Amino acid sequence: MSSAGDAVLALPLWAELLVAALLVVGAGFALVGSWALAKWRDPLRRLHGPSKATTLGVGCVLIASAGAFAVLGQPSPVSYTHLDVYKRQPAAVKIGVGCTFIRCSSFS
Repeated sequence: MSSAGDAVLALPLWAELLVAALLVVGAGFALVGSWALAKWRDPLRRLHGPSKATTLGVGCVLIASAGAFAVLGQPSPVSYTHLDVYKRQPAAVKIGVGCTFIRCSSFS
């Protein structure tokens, strides 16, 4: 009888190390983005740091997941929807910046 945990153990050592490194790097980028969000007071700076860092962090996690399943020869849970949302995230930040400009200029 096979469980989901056995599939992770079936990865070769080089794949485990690569996936682990990508996950650690992705978590590091997410931590930097969270720190930037908490540290900076200006709304535009608060958007820039987290958006860039978390985009890289999520990208590393998606690559790690897709790579692990590719090595195992199984269908990846990373779908085109995940990749499309990841690709369009900077556009959402751009819309947020526009809303910030409109809001800040109306209170001046």
